[in-house]
Amino acid sequence: MVPREESMGPQGPDLVYGWLNPASAEKDARDNDDVIVVSGMTGEPPSVRASFALGALEVALVAGGAVEVEPWETSRQWQGVVVGYLVSGSMRVSQEERTVDLAPGDVVLYTGAHGYRISAPDAHEYLLVRIPTSVLALRHGELTTLLAADLTSLGATRLLRAVMSTLASPDSRPSDAAAGHVADALVAAVHAVLADGRAPGTATVLSLFHSLVLWIEEHLQDAELDAVRIARAHELSPRTVRRVFAANGVTVSSLVRERRLERIRDELVDPGHARESIGTIAARWGFPDPATLSSAFTRRYGASPRRYRADLQRQGQPGAAD
Repeated sequence: MVPREESMGPQGPDLVYGWLNPASAEKDARDNDDVIVVSGMTGEPPSVRASFALGALEVALVAGGAVEVEPWETSRQWQGVVVGYLVSGSMRVSQEERTVDLAPGDVVLYTGAHGYRISAPDAHEYLLVRIPTSVLALRHGELTTLLAADLTSLGATRLLRAVMSTLASPDSRPSDAAAGHVADALVAAVHAVLADGRAPGTATVLSLFHSLVLWIEEHLQDAELDAVRIARAHELSPRTVRRVFAANGVTVSSLVRERRLERIRDELVDPGHARESIGTIAARWGFPDPATLSSAFTRRYGASPRRYRADLQRQGQPGAAD
C-alpha cells in the first residue's frame, strides 16, 4: 500500500489514502479506481506485503493493525468482484445492507462498484483478489445476495478457500507459465460458489447445461456457435438453450468466448505451436480479426496476445516470433 496523508474532501486530513497497485500511486487519487480511505488506525500501519497479477486478476496481501477501510469515490469506476480471504486476525465486511464477521480461513465477496466498509479491531493479515466483470461475465444481480454474506455453508466455498489459502502463502506465487491456469481455477471456484448460492434448479436443467457445455467444447472451432446452432444440434429451441445458460449464471456467447480465449492462450505458450503466428492460432479458434482478439484477450488476461507470449519467452519459455 502506498500511503498518502492528504485531504481531498470533507472527511478531513487525518485519513490515509492507499493504492493496492503501487504503479497507480503516481496518478492523482481522483483518477484512480483502487483508492481506499483508511481511518481509525491504531498499531501497525497497513501495508501490502505482496502484490502480483494473475492475468487480468490483481492479487494483494495486506497486513496491519486496527483499521477501518472504505473505498474512495473513484473506486466506483472499477467494475468487478473482490474476493477476500482472512489469513489471521478478525474482520467485519459490510455491503448491500449485510454484514459478515470473518475468522481466519473465511472468504467473502464484495464489489467496488458499491459502497462497502471493512473493519479490523486488531492486527490482521488479509488477501484480496480483484476480478474484473469481463472475466466473470456475470450480471450484478446474479451475485447480489452473496455480497458480504456468510459463505461457509456452501460446498464450493471449500474450493475457493483452498485456492485463496495457497495464494496467501509467501512461497506459492505461481510462475508466469502457470499464472493463467491459476486464474482460471480461482474464477471457476468463484463461479462454483455463485452456483451453490443460487436457488437450486432441477437436476434435469443442470444435466442439460453440462451436456451443452461439453458439446461446445468439442465444436469450438466451428464458425457458427451460437444459441441457434446449439439448439438445432440438440433439437431444442434457442429460447430453451438461453434459459438453461441463464439459470447457471452465464450466456452462450460469454462461455464460448471464454473457452476460445483459453485455447488461444494455451497454444500461445505451447512449444508445439511455437512456430505458428498469433493470427493463425486466433483464426483457428474463432478470432479472425486481430483487433477483436487483442481487445478480448487483453480484457481477459491483462496483456495483449503478443505481449503475453513475449513475456513468457523472456521467462525462458519456448516460443517463436510471429
